[in-house]
Amino acid sequence: LPYVDAVVEANTRFALDFYARLQGEDGNLFFSPWSISTVLSMVLAGAADGTMFEMEEVMHVPSGFDRWHEMFGALHASLDRGSELGGYELSTVNGMWIQQNFPLLESYLDITGEHYDAAQELVDFCTDFENVRARINQWVADQTGDRINELFKPDMINQETLLALANAVYFKGTWQFTFDENHTQDATFWVRGVEPVEVPMMKHEEVSVEFGEFEDLSAVALPYDGEDVEMMILVPQERDGLAELEASLSFENIRQWRGALQEAEILVALPRFEFTFEASLKDQLVAMGMPSAFDPHSADFSGITGGRDLYLEVLVHNAYVRVDEEGTEAAAATGAGFGPTSAGEGVVADHPFIFIIWDNVTESILFMGRVVDPR
Repeated sequence: LPYVDAVVEANTRFALDFYARLQGEDGNLFFSPWSISTVLSMVLAGAADGTMFEMEEVMHVPSGFDRWHEMFGALHASLDRGSELGGYELSTVNGMWIQQNFPLLESYLDITGEHYDAAQELVDFCTDFENVRARINQWVADQTGDRINELFKPDMINQETLLALANAVYFKGTWQFTFDENHTQDATFWVRGVEPVEVPMMKHEEVSVEFGEFEDLSAVALPYDGEDVEMMILVPQERDGLAELEASLSFENIRQWRGALQEAEILVALPRFEFTFEASLKDQLVAMGMPSAFDPHSADFSGITGGRDLYLEVLVHNAYVRVDEEGTEAAAATGAGFGPTSAGEGVVADHPFIFIIWDNVTESILFMGRVVDPR
C-alpha cells in the first residue's frame, strides 16, 4: 500500500536521524525504532498546533498526510502476522494508564484504541503511584520475556503523573542456517578498530546467503526461519571505518545496499554478543527539533484533553539483544509519562559493525544497533 509505504519511509528516516544523535556516545548501541516511533505516534495523536508541527517534522510525517494513524495501525496489525506460521516470535503491544477522574477526549481514546490497539486502564497515580509504576513495569516485563524489567525508574512516575503510555516489542528468531557451536572458536575482534581482544567467533565456512561488496563496506543478510525477518550486517572494509559508515547511513543507501545483495556461497564470521541499552529520549528529541512537547509552558496536547494541561514529562527507552549460534532474541520498550502542564568473498565481522533487524514483508526496521565491543 503506498500510504503504508509512506509510514515505513518516515519511520526509517526517523530511525536513522535518531541513530545519528546517539552514535557519538561510546560503546555498543541498540534500540528499537519501531517502539519509539509507536509511542511518539500515540503522543502525536494528541498534539496540536506548534507541538504537532514540531513532532511531525521530527517524525518525517508527510505534509498534509491525514491518514497517518490509520496507516500506522495497518502496519502495526500486519507486523507479526508471519510469526503465526511458527518460524519466529514477534509481538508488539501498546498500553495506556490514565489517572482516574482525569477525563480524556473520546476522540483520543478512539485513535489509540482503534489504530494502536492500546489497552486502556484507569489507575490512581495520585495516591498509589509506586504501585502503578510497578504494575506498568511488570506489564512490560511480561511482554518482553522478562528482558525489560524496569522501564520506568522510581523518579519517572509520581503523584502528579496523569497519563502513561508504553510500547513493548519482542522478537525471538532462529537462524535459517544455524551456526554449529563446534565451529565457534576464540578469534580476534578489534575493539574501536584498534584494540585486539579475543572473543567467541561463530563461523559458517560456506553458506548460501544474500551478500554484496561495495566501495567501503561488505553487507550480508542473514534470514531467520520463515524468512519474513532478517538481520542485515554492514561491516566497513577498514577496521576503523565505523564512523565513516555511520556518516553514510541514509534511507536511500540502506535501500540501495539491500537491493543490490545477491545470493552467494560465502564465509560468515560473527561474534556472539549480548547487551542492554537504556536511554532517556528527551535530550535527543529536543535537539532533533521537538522542544515544545517537553516544555510545560509551551506544550499543546489539547488533542488529549481538550485543554493545554499536559506536557511530556518523561520519555524513556530500554532495549536488550542477544545473538548466538541458534539465533537472536531482542526486546525493547518505550514509555511516555505526561505530567501537568574484509578480504575475499565473505563477511568477517572482526571489527565494529552495524546490524539491522527488519521485517521483510513491510520493510520496517524493528531494531538497529552497532557492536563496538562484543565482550
